[in-house]
Amino acid sequence: MKRRPLLIPVLAIALCLLPAGAIDPGADAGATYAGQWGSFGTSPGQFSGPQGIAIGPDGTVYVLDTGNHRVQVFNVSGAFLRQWGSYGQVEGQFNAPLGIAVDAASNVYVADTQNHRVQKFRSNGEFVTSWGSIGLGEGRFQCPAGIAVNASGTVFVTDRNNRRVQVFSPSGSFLTKMGSAGTGEGQFAGPAGIAVDDRHGALLVTDPSSNRVLRFSFDGVCTGSWGTAGKGDRQFAGPAGVAVGSDGTVFVCDSNNHRVQGFRPDGGYLLQWGSEGTGIGQFYRPAGVAVAPDGRVLVVDSIADRVQRFVPRSYPEDALIAAFGASPVRGAPPLTVVFRDESSGATSWSWSFGDGSGSGEQHPVHTYTKNGEYTVSLAVTGRSGEKANATRARFVSVSALSILRPSVPVADFTANQTEGPAPFAVGFTDASTGSPGYWWWQFGDGTGSVEQNPVHLYQRPGIYDVTLTVFGEGGSDAMTKHGLVSVLSDPRRPVADFTLSRTSGPAPLYVRCTDRSSNATSWRWEFGGLAWTSMQSPSVVFRRPGTYTVRLIATNAHGSSSAAGTVTVTDPGAGARGAVRGPPVLVVG
Repeated sequence: MKRRPLLIPVLAIALCLLPAGAIDPGADAGATYAGQWGSFGTSPGQFSGPQGIAIGPDGTVYVLDTGNHRVQVFNVSGAFLRQWGSYGQVEGQFNAPLGIAVDAASNVYVADTQNHRVQKFRSNGEFVTSWGSIGLGEGRFQCPAGIAVNASGTVFVTDRNNRRVQVFSPSGSFLTKMGSAGTGEGQFAGPAGIAVDDRHGALLVTDPSSNRVLRFSFDGVCTGSWGTAGKGDRQFAGPAGVAVGSDGTVFVCDSNNHRVQGFRPDGGYLLQWGSEGTGIGQFYRPAGVAVAPDGRVLVVDSIADRVQRFVPRSYPEDALIAAFGASPVRGAPPLTVVFRDESSGATSWSWSFGDGSGSGEQHPVHTYTKNGEYTVSLAVTGRSGEKANATRARFVSVSALSILRPSVPVADFTANQTEGPAPFAVGFTDASTGSPGYWWWQFGDGTGSVEQNPVHLYQRPGIYDVTLTVFGEGGSDAMTKHGLVSVLSDPRRPVADFTLSRTSGPAPLYVRCTDRSSNATSWRWEFGGLAWTSMQSPSVVFRRPGTYTVRLIATNAHGSSSAAGTVTVTDPGAGARGAVRGPPVLVVG
C-alpha cells in the first residue's frame, strides 16, 4: 500500500489546533477522544505498522512497532521513554512481532511472530529468556500472534497457524493447550488477539478468520463465543486485538470495520466507536487495544501509525450476565460432568443438559449415559426479575470410540525446473505422505515459505540446497535435496566494468572514467555521493583532498549491475595554490 506523503504533516497540524480536554468523535460514539501520539517513521516515538500494545501495572505503555521490529515505551500521555529491539533472530531481536503483554512484576512478553518464539524481558528491555521454534509439537509455534498473562503469571499464547492456544509457566515451561482447528465450539480458524479477565477467570480470544470472539476458562474449557461476519452490532470483519477493563468490559478491535466494539463479559453488546479515516476518533485498521489503570482505552491505529486514547462509557456493576463452564466435556459413557455457574447478578438458575433432563441448582452435576453431542443451556433470573440466557451448542461430546494414533508424515517434494538463468522461478510441489498439516520450506538463499506448494524466485546465481519440513499430528519429518537448484548468470543482463586513467594524485586531480561494461544501454556514475552523471565515459576533476568511491551502475531492459573503485586525492604540496573553491568533485565531460 502506498503511503500518502502529506497525511502525517496535515495530521500533525490538526493536532496542534485541538483544544485541551476530551473530544466526542461522534454523537453516537461509545467513547470520548482524549488524545494521541505517533507518526510514520523510524525515530523514537514514530511507528511503522504498529500492532500490539500493553500497559504495565504502573501505567507504562509498551507498543510493538512491528515494521521497525522493536518495542517502544511511553508514559500514558505518550511521552517517549525508551526502546529496544531490531530486526534479526538473536536474543533481543525481532521479526515482525505481533503480540505483547506485561505481568504484575512489569516483565514484558513478546510474541516474536516470524521467529516463531516468545521472548521475555524486564521493563528496561533486559533480555530474560525465550522459548519456542517452528513446529507442531508442544511448546512449538506456527506464527504466534497474541500473548496474555493472568494474575498468577500463567502465559497464554495464540499459536495462529497451529489453530490453538498454548499455555506456559512464566519461565516458558509448557503446561497445556486449548482449542483445535475448525469453526465449532472451542475451535479456531486462526486465533489472533488474546486477553485475560482475572475478575471472571476467563480468557478472551479473537478469531479473525471466523469473525468471532471465543471465551475460555483458565483450565481450557470454552464457555461461549459471539460474532458473525458483517458490519452490525456484535458483527466483525477481522477482529484483532482484545482487552478487558477492570469492570469486565471486553474491547475488541474490529479491524476491517475500522472501529472498536465493547461487550459485557458474556458477549452482550454495549458500545462502539470509530469509522474509517485518519481524523480524530477514526481508525485505519486498528490492531491493538489496552486498558490503562485509570480506565482509559488506548488503541493502536496500525496504518495511520499512531496510538489514540479514549474514555469509554461504562455499564452498571449489577448487570445480569448468564455464563457457565463445565469439566470434563468429552469422554466415553457414562460421562459425569460438573457444571459451573459463571453468571453475574443471578439469583436463580435453570439448566437444560440437552438429553431431556435439567436442574435448578447453581452448580449441578450430571451424568450422560448415551453417545451423542449435547447442547447445554442456562437461564438465569436477576434480583428485579430480569432474565438472561446462555446456550452452548454441541458443548458435551460423549463417545465410546477409541482414537487411533495418527501416523508420522514423511517429507518429499519435486521441483518443476532446477537450472536456469537469474532471475529463476521454481515451482515446488509437496509429495509428502502421512497427511501433514503444515509445511516449512527453506530455499537455501535465506528465505522460506509455509505454503504447501510454493513458487520461489531466485534472484542471484548460485547452487542452492532446498529443505522441506512437514508437520502432522503424529510428528514431523524433513527432507533436504542438496544442490537441487542451479541458478546461472543471465547472459542478457549487463555486467558493469570500468577503468580509471589514474587512481591517486595531488589535488586538483583529473581522472578519465572509461566504461568497459557489456550489454549496458544506460549508465549512472556516482562520485562519493557528491556528484553524478549519466554519460557513458565521463571525465571528472577531484578538487579537494580525500578518498572518493567511484561507482558505476550499468542497466538494460533485463536488469542492472554495479562496479566500484577508489580514487585517493592528496594535498597539492608545497608551492601550490590554496584550496580550490567550489564543489569538491566536478564532472567535465
